[in-house]
Order: sequence, then structure tokens, then C-alpha cells
Amino acid sequence: MRKTLEVVDGFHPNPAALTSRALDAHLVADGEPAAPGRGRLVGPCDVDRWAAATVSSLLGTTADRTVPAPDGGRFVLRDKEVPGDDAPHREPTDWTAIVFLSAAPPQGAGLTFLRQEPGGPDDWVECAFIPARFNRLVLYRSSVLSRRASPGFGIGVADGWLSHEWGFDIDPVPERTNRAL
Repeated sequence: MRKTLEVVDGFHPNPAALTSRALDAHLVADGEPAAPGRGRLVGPCDVDRWAAATVSSLLGTTADRTVPAPDGGRFVLRDKEVPGDDAPHREPTDWTAIVFLSAAPPQGAGLTFLRQEPGGPDDWVECAFIPARFNRLVLYRSSVLSRRASPGFGIGVADGWLSHEWGFDIDPVPERTNRAL
């Protein structure tokens, strides 16, 4: 069974270049929120082959089995005007990768992960809190865990909560799925 949550510090070999790409990207929809409480999109941005291959190897699969969502990657900005998430958020893909690109996030900034209890739709149990740290990868199974983000910080792309995010699914190996159990 694959892991549900993985954290890797010092993930990207050139985080300054990735941050520079985010700073140079245009704000999508003139800075309008991407979704309530979710921050503003900056980008979109392709996922480089190195990052995709490294994430694949962390999950014990090969890059040709890792299939990104149609929108590919995106940079996300959460500034001080973006409140923390009130409700847990679930991505539409099986896995989500987030690389924090903020140089100096304040104490308490990060992601809370929750698991839904079998009792009902409003029964959530907090299972982890991952602080935001520059060049930290948070890789989680978004089909199992939901997340809530702490409030944004800063006033713009240069000093706000900036991250590179992408969702993906893992295609099963055909010879394993065709075999009867």
C-alpha cells in the first residue's frame, strides 16, 4: 500500500528558478479568487519532468504511470486578504503535490489534514498539521485526506503564501489489473 502523506524538505533542486517563474507569471482572472478561500491563481504552470519523476519515485511508480490533471500545475497565491479555509477541501485527483515557495512564512502557516470518519459528512478528524517551509514538498493522497489552509499572509506574490501545486492520478499497470484475484 502506498503512503498517504509524505513531506520532503529541500525538494526542488532549483527552488529560486521555480519561485522566479511564479513571480513572472500573470495573475489569472485579474487576481480574483480561484475559489472561495483558496487563494488566487498565478500561472498556470507546467510541472517539470524532474519534479514529476521524483514524485513518481517517492510513490514507487514510474513517471509514465503518473498522469497529471488536464490543467497541469498551477502557482497559488494566498495573501493576507485570503482567510483560512473553514471547510475541508478535497481535490478532484487521487494525489496532490504542493511545494511551498514562500521565503519566510510566519509561524502557524501551513496545511491541516483531515480524514472523514465513517459516521457522516460532518465528522472530520484532524490527523496532521504540516507547517509551510520554503521548498518543502507536501505530497498527499487527496482521495483519502482533505485539507484546510491557514490564513494567507503578505500583500502580494513576493511576500504572500506562494506554492506550486499539481494533482495527478496513477494509472494502474495493465497486466496487474487484468489478472483475476
